[in-house]
Amino acid sequence: MFSFWRTTVPRSDAAPRLLVDDAVLMDIFERLAADDRPQRIAFRFVLALILMRKKMLKFTGRKTEGAVERWLLQPRASASDQQAGPPIEVINPNLADDGVRDLIDQLSEVLQSEL
Repeated sequence: MFSFWRTTVPRSDAAPRLLVDDAVLMDIFERLAADDRPQRIAFRFVLALILMRKKMLKFTGRKTEGAVERWLLQPRASASDQQAGPPIEVINPNLADDGVRDLIDQLSEVLQSEL
């Protein structure tokens, strides 16, 4: 019996591919709920966007209090958990381009570090 497999060796100067568990992202998102620093609020908003894209959170609406816009998100319920709790509120920081770049750098640092 003879067998072989093909693989591609990544280039040594290529950026490493990041693999992060969904539960880890959700844990970070939940831990940032009580933090009221502007940079952490923006970071939590970006995490919410990532979790919405991964279909772990569902956008249910928004509410405005003065100049502050809050997004209402509902965690996706599993088949065994049919009772939904109150929606999670996430502040929309209305990010500018410079703020987005800073958050991308911060997110890269968090995902590359040992969690």
